[in-house]
Amino acid sequence: MKKLSVIVPCYNVGQYIDRCVESLTSQTLDKSQYEIILVDDASTDDTWKHIEDWENRFPNIIITVHCDVNGKMGRARNIGLTYASGEYIGYADSDDWTEPEMFEKMLEAAENGKMDVVVCKSIRDHGNDYDKSKAGTGRIDVMNIDSEVKRKEFIVANPMSYAVWDKIIRHSLLSDNNISFPEGFAYEDIYYGTLLHLYAVKIAFVDSVFYHYFVNPKSTVLLKDVGYHKDIMSVNRMLFEELNARGCFGLYHDELELDLLFTWYLGTVKVICLRFQKPPYDMFCSLKQEVLECMPDCFDNPYVATSMKEFYQLLVQLLKCNVTENELIQIADNFKKM
Repeated sequence: MKKLSVIVPCYNVGQYIDRCVESLTSQTLDKSQYEIILVDDASTDDTWKHIEDWENRFPNIIITVHCDVNGKMGRARNIGLTYASGEYIGYADSDDWTEPEMFEKMLEAAENGKMDVVVCKSIRDHGNDYDKSKAGTGRIDVMNIDSEVKRKEFIVANPMSYAVWDKIIRHSLLSDNNISFPEGFAYEDIYYGTLLHLYAVKIAFVDSVFYHYFVNPKSTVLLKDVGYHKDIMSVNRMLFEELNARGCFGLYHDELELDLLFTWYLGTVKVICLRFQKPPYDMFCSLKQEVLECMPDCFDNPYVATSMKEFYQLLVQLLKCNVTENELIQIADNFKKM
């Protein structure tokens, strides 16, 4: 059994995958302690050839998986998890890269404190943006979420965010609480990250920039006018239903409603305003209808006034208004300026 499994979903990243895997195989962590699981999600370029070449170079630590059908990142990550033997699970996106000491330092923090999750800092990198002088102090701060009150504060503060690539997570936390990614959708990390906030008890935050998030103009989240941007609504609806099925709203109604206002309503408004040349009015109307159907009084949530910027508070109040198509265009222009 390994101490760590790093799962990398790969789709049409032939020009980037070598940089990613080079950084993972160059870790200061002893190679006997970790494995890298490369999941090719039915790529149509030469990604699979690159992956096979890396497996041939490092057969003792690299596991390769080829999918015949594209299932998007959620399915690829779920498949990768079925191959993972590590006590902790890490993720990397195939066009990103890591600092050499990332997993040694994070695993050390995890084992010393018996952590459920360890989180590091990341940088949005265009390829040459890293300034070592701003790499962080290396300080480790620990949170222990051992009461209902602390859990409420934790959900509202959202200190872990929804990303998965800046973390290592105890494998048993995922299996014991049935935490996995929705499959076939973009924006899958919203679902997964929210569930982590509900079940993680001991969390360590490492003040070190270890992860490089590549600002790739062709990445899933940055492309414009593509249909999968509507997945953000589907994923949040699934999340709402899952939280309801688990009985989570009984204890954390206002806190989870606030979280959904950020990820579902405001998150989709952001997509509508920034990811389309012209904001799709029908998508905005559907969004309002779905949010109010599931959370009819959410605009009166007590946290809105205390935990949201004023601009976001104004956007939430639009749930009570009839917004015309021309008004939505003006809102989108203002959002872009923000």
